[in-house]
Amino acid sequence: MDMLSDDRTPEIARRYADVLLTHERVGFVEPARGRAFAAATGEWIVYLDADEIVHPRLAHWIRSFVDGEPQYDVALIPRVNVFLGRWIRSSNWWPGHPRLFRAGWIEASPEIHRGLKRRAGARVTHLPRDPELSMWHFSY
Repeated sequence: MDMLSDDRTPEIARRYADVLLTHERVGFVEPARGRAFAAATGEWIVYLDADEIVHPRLAHWIRSFVDGEPQYDVALIPRVNVFLGRWIRSSNWWPGHPRLFRAGWIEASPEIHRGLKRRAGARVTHLPRDPELSMWHFSY
């Protein structure tokens, strides 16, 4: 999902995505995120923002997890926040938030900073506190 970026984001995204959807700029990501979740056609959704990367070990874990017919609906994945080249260890993103889930088990709030809501009865697993099993966020 692209919110009408005026940089090279759409060009880069098209190299990696089969479908690139757009959403008007509204000043925050939640409405676009919800629309992207609703448009997803696969059984599993993993999402990351343009300023995030998936550590290679995490990518391997995700592939193994979804291929292994897991008994869970949601995986809480830690995020390492990097600010001005340093890991900010005191953020609320450690040990994890729902970033991998079966379609339909997570809903994005349409309101700013309200996060994601799990459907009642969701079976949840937590990844260990390991930087190599984390998403890395580079804010600046």
